[in-house]
Amino acid sequence: MKKHILYYIFVSVACLLGATACSDDFSQPPVVLPEGGIGSGEWDNPMTAYQCLLGSLNSEIEEPWVKGYIVGVVNTEVGNVLNERCAQFEAPFNVNTNLLIAMNPDETNWENCATVQLPSGAVRSALNLSDNPDNKGKLVTIKGTTGEKYCGAYGLRSASDYNWGDTGKKPVELTPIDGPFLETFDATTDFSAYKQQGWKNVMVLGGLDGWYIREFSGNNYITVSAYKGTVTGGPYENWLITPAIDLAKITEKTLEFRTQAAYQAENSTLEVFVMTTDNPSTSESTKLNADIASAPGSGYSSWVESGKLDLSGFSGTIYIGWRYYSAHGGQDGSTTYCIDDVNVGNATEPSNPVTPPGGDDSAIYSGLNENDATIDWTFENILLPAGMSYIWDWKEYNGKHYLNASAYYNNANNQSEAVAYSPVVSLKETTGAVVTFDHAAKFQTTITTLGRFIVREKGAGEWTEYEIPTWPNAGSWTFVSSGSIDISAFAGKEIEIGFKYASTSAGADTWEIKNVKVLKK
Repeated sequence: MKKHILYYIFVSVACLLGATACSDDFSQPPVVLPEGGIGSGEWDNPMTAYQCLLGSLNSEIEEPWVKGYIVGVVNTEVGNVLNERCAQFEAPFNVNTNLLIAMNPDETNWENCATVQLPSGAVRSALNLSDNPDNKGKLVTIKGTTGEKYCGAYGLRSASDYNWGDTGKKPVELTPIDGPFLETFDATTDFSAYKQQGWKNVMVLGGLDGWYIREFSGNNYITVSAYKGTVTGGPYENWLITPAIDLAKITEKTLEFRTQAAYQAENSTLEVFVMTTDNPSTSESTKLNADIASAPGSGYSSWVESGKLDLSGFSGTIYIGWRYYSAHGGQDGSTTYCIDDVNVGNATEPSNPVTPPGGDDSAIYSGLNENDATIDWTFENILLPAGMSYIWDWKEYNGKHYLNASAYYNNANNQSEAVAYSPVVSLKETTGAVVTFDHAAKFQTTITTLGRFIVREKGAGEWTEYEIPTWPNAGSWTFVSSGSIDISAFAGKEIEIGFKYASTSAGADTWEIKNVKVLKK
């Protein structure tokens, strides 16, 4: 049974643990706190792995933070229930869906470990031991749900965020919405920050958590499904509802948004309504005729524009609500829907502008500055076309400099591969970092699929490749920002960063890059 243990109950447990010896100096035995003390689950006072494995739950915090050392995995190739046989503490690790955390970085007793579920996404990519064996022994603080069993033992389920070290991430504070707004969900993936603005995730039927924010290829969006339900269960109904909208403060009374869909299923729908209250059971709701994405036969659809929806027929205070309904659950029984770029009143800027983490003062490294006549980067040719002497070069145009790569030579596209990389950059004093840069590419036949940002640990041979979130529009040499690339998986290490250029006989596009920054996260 789930253990609903509030903070003050943690203290009671501590008292019981301490009542094991007597002393003539005390009328009652002294209180001995559990190893690591007691945490409430707040970002700056996380629960410990010990609390987590006891099944502790703070009902006032939906997703608490839990700290512990990564010590191993539950080897699900051996068994799905944590025990001595399937607890694995030594490499190689072949499982990427879970972790074991403990109070001691050298722990090898499975009974002292809490399980951690790693759903697909950025957290799994950064933390799992199959892809990141060097994470073993590191102290990490992870956000998720506690008080439930995973792999047969109490632990942390649905890990949604992490931070290296002994604290979580300070919550993002968003400004109140007052008038037109554009919500891109790029400020944070933590839905609780949006709840403070007035956004609501309302479960009506089925008992599923409903809407949550996800990141993919540098873009945040909000998504919903009944995937965690069952084909024989249902129906499932969840609403995403905006903060209150005072139409008197909005000149252009319109609504726009984008949707995406995956997994075809019958009786699984997404609809949008104008609501008179933020409660689906009491609201007088009017359905809007929006274009909504349909799930293809496989994979995800393209993003679909809703069209500009007219709100001029409404007055006073309204709410916009998206109703997700699925008659059944599971991957085969429900469709996944995604929403992004909600725009009320034709707003031109996001309601919560996102500043690169830490701002300019947090720059760990700056390189390829457009004002630098020379640079200290290394160029390495992996496949150099016949007749060419280089692919990468530091060039100048109208007094500004940039990194340039191309394998277009002798009026022909040539197959090639080359990397350009920085001096060693130290992330030893950081718990997280992101990279941004400016780039341009007028011709884009192959560069967006072959060009990559790359990172490797100092002394390593292999590079880790990252897709680039934002590419410039083809047809001009206009530089645009790449967007933030999260390299927190390399926190605590010395690294080299760079760019991989590759081309084929079908395309050898020119790629220009400048103003690279590594910023604290």
